[in-house]
Amino acid sequence: MSHPIRRRLAAAVFRMLGWKIEFNGLPAKRGVIVAYPHTSNWDFPLGLLAIWSIELELKFVGKHTLFRWPLGFFMRRWGGLPIDRRSPQGAIGALAELIREQPTCWVAIAPEGTRRCTAGWRTGFYHLARRLEAPLGLGVIDYATRRVMLTEFIELGGDAEPADVMREIARYYAPYRGLKPENASPIEWIETRR
Repeated sequence: MSHPIRRRLAAAVFRMLGWKIEFNGLPAKRGVIVAYPHTSNWDFPLGLLAIWSIELELKFVGKHTLFRWPLGFFMRRWGGLPIDRRSPQGAIGALAELIREQPTCWVAIAPEGTRRCTAGWRTGFYHLARRLEAPLGLGVIDYATRRVMLTEFIELGGDAEPADVMREIARYYAPYRGLKPENASPIEWIETRR
């Protein structure tokens, strides 16, 4: 659904803050976008401004506790999907079914799972893209150059090994910096329950 006033307002604020967007469109009807680096609370409002300014229909995943009153209403309205990582039925499977029910749906996931530095990345983003047989987009909020970018996509073919995918992702993200670079988790595989 088009929101021309919101789009113009978001674009104006984004430009006023000195940020630019690089986006060339999405390659498929469904997919998963990695949001990295996620090192600050400012990533979320900047990401929303970018999404709104180009009217990108994008869902995002957040921990279920963010969807409580009073923020829950806004989080859902802005495209948020609550996920409970402790879910016994498997959060990735439930999310995949939810996405398949939509005619088009792209979902953004911060694989670090937090704004703090961790030992590596949770792998739900990879398993979700594999389950959906969908492309993996590499989204960036680069504070060094004040750019939000979504121009790179990876196809996860049947022979794609997780280690190879992670190396490709690490090469791509190497030059980009979060607001607090010390909080960026290394791009290493940490297997999670699916």
